[in-house]
Amino acid sequence: MPAPSVDILLATWNGGRFLREQVDSVLAQDDQDWRLLIRDDGSTDDTRAIIADYAARHPGRVVAVDCPSAGKGALGNFGALLAASSAPYVMCCDQDDAWIPGKVALTRARMRQLEAEHGAGKPLIVHTDLAVVDGDMRELCPSFWQFQGIDPRLDRLNRLLVQNVITGCTMMANRRCLELSLPVPASAMMHDWWMGLVACAFGAIAWDPTPTVRYRQHGGNTLGAQAYSGWDVLKKAAAKARLPKLNARYRIEANLAQGRAFLARYRATLPPHHLRTVEAYVRLGEAGWFSRRGLVLRHGFWKIGAMRNLVWFGRI
Repeated sequence: MPAPSVDILLATWNGGRFLREQVDSVLAQDDQDWRLLIRDDGSTDDTRAIIADYAARHPGRVVAVDCPSAGKGALGNFGALLAASSAPYVMCCDQDDAWIPGKVALTRARMRQLEAEHGAGKPLIVHTDLAVVDGDMRELCPSFWQFQGIDPRLDRLNRLLVQNVITGCTMMANRRCLELSLPVPASAMMHDWWMGLVACAFGAIAWDPTPTVRYRQHGGNTLGAQAYSGWDVLKKAAAKARLPKLNARYRIEANLAQGRAFLARYRATLPPHHLRTVEAYVRLGEAGWFSRRGLVLRHGFWKIGAMRNLVWFGRI
């Protein structure tokens, strides 16, 4: 088949339960100018057999990416797929969802508009909303943004450093964004967050409210959707306080580590106003109690939602 303009990157690990439904939903897209790259991270179920079956039945369209070292986790798995891509655009795909018909066409059309506004030489990202569904594809909420209390308009760098609003499985990034983002460092929170920072600092981000993915919640999601309300935020903050990998302080440190990695890589090329923002954000990890809160107030380092900010401001 001719070289496709879009590489769809599917990272798998023990995903055999839902994988066929997801791959079929990609194959059913009306826009067929794409190639599906799948990399498995060392599955012990039937995932690799399913991948081999699709690659054999759709040669050149479904491609199994060599994975000499497994156990990279979601970040490393997607990082390897991003590095393997050669297409002008990339889209990321989770193993347990289902793409809604028209997803590729809609996202590509919005990307063309963004390129017309900013030029294809700038790093660009387009992302959309999702429909939240249960394990049997019954709808829980028609809007992930509503369900999670996310406002995609709040994607300025000072806000994006603190909270990601881009869901990777809805994202399309152009080649320039991919080139500037690679390699995705181990200290990145996730590949979509890292690439979002790159697009925000050097190019542009656009969003569309149309749900393009049925975002399946089945209890084993790497991240998953969590209903947002002020009371839920407080309950979760209290419950996670005793769990080192989930508590607010741990996540703040991880966010700051991502900020430090971003500053170290792009310090010499960041526009001056963005450089000041990232430098101030990184200082949150070094300043005293009063100074940290002063930096938050001065630079607008806020999350989305009053209760999230109450927890954030109290723990920073």
